Amino acid sequence: MPRIFQDRYIIEISINGQPVNWQEFAIEELSIHESVKQRFPTAELSFACGPTYILNNPILDASPVVITIEDIQINPPSPSLTYKMRAFNSKFKTVGNLFKWYASLYLDAADLHQAKIKSYGKTTSSNAIASAARDAGLQPDCDPSSDVQYWLRRNVRGADFIYKTAKHSHAGPMSCFVTGITGQHKLRHYNITEKMSSAHTWTFTNKLEKEHHPGGNEILYEHGDYGTVSGTTNSYAGYGQTSGSYHLEKGFQDIKADVAKISSGFLNMGRAMLGSQRAQTLPFDSDNTHENYTKAGQQNKAIKSLFSTKVTVRTRFGRHVELLDYVNLYPYAPGLNEISGGLILPWAGNYFVSEIHTLVTPALVAKEYVLLREGLDIKGGADFGLMGGE
Repeated sequence: MPRIFQDRYIIEISINGQPVNWQEFAIEELSIHESVKQRFPTAELSFACGPTYILNNPILDASPVVITIEDIQINPPSPSLTYKMRAFNSKFKTVGNLFKWYASLYLDAADLHQAKIKSYGKTTSSNAIASAARDAGLQPDCDPSSDVQYWLRRNVRGADFIYKTAKHSHAGPMSCFVTGITGQHKLRHYNITEKMSSAHTWTFTNKLEKEHHPGGNEILYEHGDYGTVSGTTNSYAGYGQTSGSYHLEKGFQDIKADVAKISSGFLNMGRAMLGSQRAQTLPFDSDNTHENYTKAGQQNKAIKSLFSTKVTVRTRFGRHVELLDYVNLYPYAPGLNEISGGLILPWAGNYFVSEIHTLVTPALVAKEYVLLREGLDIKGGADFGLMGGE
C-alpha cells in the first residue's frame, strides 16, 4: 500500500518482499546517496513501528528493501524512481511501546560486492566495464575508448574491477573518463571532455516570479550554495603531480598529463599551484597494458581535478535527473538586479551532476544535487555567455 507525503509524493516501501503497513510503520528519515565519488548508491533508513510488526518481518543482513518515489503533481509527469537495495547493517531500540529501527542499505547488485576471477578478453576498457556492469545486473552506458588489451579481473569485487579499470580508460590526448552508478541500476562511463560539447538535458533555476511553474525540462530550486573546491583539494587530487612507471626494458618513464587545452580559456585556479607538485611511481608496465595505460591514469586524474566550481541546490521537484547528466544552471540573486538582471554571472552555465541526495522525513521530501564544472579564470575577463544555456 503506498502512502502520499506532503500531498505531492507517492512513496512505497517493501521489506523482504512484503509492502510495509503504513498503519504500523512510520518513517523517521530516509536518505539515499548517489555520487561519482562512491562506488555504488547507499541509503540510510530509520523508522518506528509496533513490536510485533517488525518481529514478524525483521530487517537482517542482505534483507531486500525496495523504495519507490513518485511526484504526482509535476506537469508533465516525471517517471517514478525505484531503488532496489539490500541491508548490510541494522539495529533497533525500544522507545516506550515502540521499536525504532535503523538500517544501512547498499545497491542490490550482487556481483558488485562479490569477488571472482574472470577475463573479459582482449577489448577496450569501455567494453570490459560494460561487461562487468551486465554481470551485476546493471544497464551500461559507456562512451567508447581506444585502449585494447586483455582486461583481467583478479579475484576482486565487481565494483573494484570497474573503478580500477575506469582509471586507465583512454580515448585520446584530451579524454577524461568519469564513472557513476545510479540508484536505478545504470552504469555511466563517460568521456566528459566530449560530453561538454553536447546539449544540456535540464535547466536548474530559482526564478522569483510568483506562481512560476517549471517547464518540461526545467527544475525550480529553493536553496543554493555557490562556491569552489580547489586549493589543497586540487593538489591532493593530482593537479601538477609528477608520475611515472618502470618498464623492464626502457627503465623509468616520466608521465605527465597535458591539460593545457582542456579549458579553452576557462582556466582553473589549480594551474597556479605548481609549487604543490608531488611525485609518485606507478606499477610496472607490461606487455599486456595498452600504450597509454599509465598516462591515462594521470590524465584522467589531472583533468578531473580542474572541475572546481561547485554548486549545491535543493529542490522539492523530483525530476528524473541522473548522475553525470549535463545540466544548465540559471541562478538569480535579488541584490544583483541593477547589475545583471539578478543573474549570478560567475556561476551561471553548464555543469555535470556529480551527486544526488534524496531526503524523506515526515515533513519533507527533497532532492539535493551537487553540480561541478571547470574553474573560471576571472582575471582573464571570461565571457560568461559562452558557458550559459542561451
